Amino acid sequence: MQADARVLVVASDAAMWKTLQSMLVDHGYAVRQAEDIAAALSAFDADPCPLVIAAFTLRDGVGLDLIQSLRQRAPDVAVILVGDQSLQAILLALRSNTTDYLTMPVRDDELVRALERAAHLRAAATEHAAHEHQLAARLAQLQSTQASLVQIASLAALGRLAANLAHEINNPLTPIFGMAELLLDDLPPDHACRAYAEAISASARRIRDVVRSLIDFARPAAHEHIRLDLGPLLQDTLLLTEQQLHDQAISTTLVLPNEPLFVMGSAAQLKQALLLMIDNAREAMPSGGQLTISLAALADAAQHADAAAAQPSRAVIAIEDTGVGIAKQWLPFIFEPFYSTKPQVVGVGLGLAVASSILQEHVGMIEVDSVEGRGSTFRIVLPLTE
Repeated sequence: MQADARVLVVASDAAMWKTLQSMLVDHGYAVRQAEDIAAALSAFDADPCPLVIAAFTLRDGVGLDLIQSLRQRAPDVAVILVGDQSLQAILLALRSNTTDYLTMPVRDDELVRALERAAHLRAAATEHAAHEHQLAARLAQLQSTQASLVQIASLAALGRLAANLAHEINNPLTPIFGMAELLLDDLPPDHACRAYAEAISASARRIRDVVRSLIDFARPAAHEHIRLDLGPLLQDTLLLTEQQLHDQAISTTLVLPNEPLFVMGSAAQLKQALLLMIDNAREAMPSGGQLTISLAALADAAQHADAAAAQPSRAVIAIEDTGVGIAKQWLPFIFEPFYSTKPQVVGVGLGLAVASSILQEHVGMIEVDSVEGRGSTFRIVLPLTE
């Protein structure tokens, strides 16, 4: 007997109904009765069951019509027809996609075999549907992965182009900066043109710093971990995104400690992780907002009996935005590759995954607090070094 032992018997003939009911109950089935097609469809709509046994001839039509109506409601329902031994009836039943056909009078062993065949076919259909669903899901995942890889390749090409453009900008910038410095050397402090020369020098210096940061990011050297001061690293990274944030009406605040905080790491990789997280915050504030980045030392109180005297052991970079926030049910998945809460045209779900991977390589981690509609705070935790 199958797990779902409900069966609907459709028979206008009382003797057929009683015979089938008796045999089915003996085999543990819960049997319902309908005397015609209309009653059968009404009963099926109220409580769909996996198996229907119907007489070939009913008082308001034939069982073939019932099969067609049932298939429209539930394509995987098993339908066994019971009729006479005429070849025409058997052929019509087979052509109508019936699950099985039994001839009158129905013997118990024949009914058992038909029920077993119906259960087997239903299980096979269910397994086939599950495989189709899995295949569709895998195909969708492959298509998403392919699209993401195409975008990664495009970003790599864009990085190479950015590095080339940076060099092209740097070539004419060098004499501009040099000439401005010469002018400042030659002009007395009270000269009317000195303010212009100072403006040229300051602007050229800012462009030079942006170009250097862009080259370092687009064409990083081997990822050798060296002793890094996080303060200047944050300043350089924010410089790269300053104009983009300004254009989106996002105010920025950078809070640094009085003392330098050193970690072991790759400057290029850490800049990449920070840029990805800043970009994530920017996309969360499409109508503008406030971005606050702060750096602080965190003492591990567990290492010292007196919490106030505990020595700082970790650096914490907090990236706080006033954006749309992240729904609570999405938080466990935001660091998974290709998972994104943004529309597909905005993101493909790689930014936070890549940032998390980089931080793990630096023996660090990312923590997040978020309130939907109010904003998010991402905290990067890294071990300090002497």
